[in-house]
Amino acid sequence: MAKVSYLQLEPEQEELYFRWLKPGDRFTFSRIVRKKMFFSRRSKKGFTQKSLLPQITELWNGFSDEIRQAWNDAAAYSNMAGFRLFVQDQSRRIINEIEGTATPSNYHQCFVGVVQIDAPASAAKIIQIHPGTYWVLRKVSGTKSQFEPKRVQEFFGLPFTIGISFKSDLEAAGDNPSCKFYAVVNSSYQGAGRDNIASVTIPLQSDWDSDTAILNSLNGYFVSYNLFIELVDVRGQLLFDNIISNHNAQNYARDPQCNNVATTFTRAFFQIPKHWAPVDLPDGANYATIYPED
Repeated sequence: MAKVSYLQLEPEQEELYFRWLKPGDRFTFSRIVRKKMFFSRRSKKGFTQKSLLPQITELWNGFSDEIRQAWNDAAAYSNMAGFRLFVQDQSRRIINEIEGTATPSNYHQCFVGVVQIDAPASAAKIIQIHPGTYWVLRKVSGTKSQFEPKRVQEFFGLPFTIGISFKSDLEAAGDNPSCKFYAVVNSSYQGAGRDNIASVTIPLQSDWDSDTAILNSLNGYFVSYNLFIELVDVRGQLLFDNIISNHNAQNYARDPQCNNVATTFTRAFFQIPKHWAPVDLPDGANYATIYPED
């Protein structure tokens, strides 16, 4: 097999080259592969049969203007159009064999994060780190499915607002049951570290709701901050979505719509931190992304 480190094409060759070939891997094992240009009639028929878009579009066309507007309102929390959110949501329902259509909600959209605690565990704690500089995954502009690592320098400014949407079904399993979402902002004052905390208390039993907390001052100068979801002396389930970590007029929460809560980045993206990482996750406790039925 020929190995090429650099390729320079003449203008008249470019059309033919990009018509038949494409990059197979842009990072660790860079190579060029052939595009699949022709499909059998059986394959084309299968593509059409597998598409859920026609039946989802038919459902959307049957909605009243009020229902469509409700989907548009909910989609605004994910920076999407109402129809696109409905397609995403209804696809999950069809794949999971859930009847009917969902009721659009301003508290959660399609996927949500979940922390599940079963015996013998009675606690769980996860973290989203926010050092001064870190890497995130960003879509390459102008492409359909290419992503690249992007360096983010987070210049912290006050006021600092955190927020979360949640649904809880928890039972006490100890003397001091609690569930909260909070930020610990690390600062330095006269050479000593200080913790400045903004916290949202989540009830043990709650239907979908949301809450925020604001930090207006720091003891010393800013160093870094971290977000936490912590459950103590409880068992059951916590659903969450629409994470807010807002300062300088921007939401810096990673994966705020909780589409990939526990994802791990590998290969060329190894330097990107997990959206949420375990701090305390004993046997019986777990966290993930799910599609809620309600």
